[in-house]
Amino acid sequence: FFFSSRRRHTRCREVSWDRRCVQETVSGITQKRSKIYTMTGDKGTTALYSGQRLPKSSIHFHALGTIDELNSNIGHAIAHCKADNIKSEYISQLKFIQNRLFDIGSVVAMCKENEPPSKKFGEIHTSTMEKWIDEITIQLKPLHTFILPSGGESATALHISSSVCRRCERELTPFLMEKKIDPAVYKYINR
Repeated sequence: FFFSSRRRHTRCREVSWDRRCVQETVSGITQKRSKIYTMTGDKGTTALYSGQRLPKSSIHFHALGTIDELNSNIGHAIAHCKADNIKSEYISQLKFIQNRLFDIGSVVAMCKENEPPSKKFGEIHTSTMEKWIDEITIQLKPLHTFILPSGGESATALHISSSVCRRCERELTPFLMEKKIDPAVYKYINR
């Protein structure tokens, strides 16, 4: 059954499917939708954007998975920041970072074996990040010790994001060393 909160009633829904799409009929209107799964990875391989099929355990997919995990953790931090009434400027910056992480994912997904990077990222994103870091650092008291990961929900969510970002940096190191990605990608993640 389909529940519509605006009209507060239920409508019958018929669903049929084939291997590639779902056909749904609601109140006499039929819509076809692509499935969100492809079944092409059922044998342990999947494809990069370049079309190259690799084992799911390859360094490419470790890196892409960590980039996705970082992006998800930042999204989680944003939800806590909104609930904690953190400045909207900081939330906008976090959303900007999320979009750059999608760009970084596409750089990694475009990597091909034994070829130089096919997609550039750009130093401007790192410069922007450094400017934000400098602006925030000016507002802080000087640090004399390491920061213990703690605080409210926003702070702890950002600490987790930072830890995942460090892992992302480690996952991208082989790509940098083998000159498979634009060095600007690595610099950005390093910030």
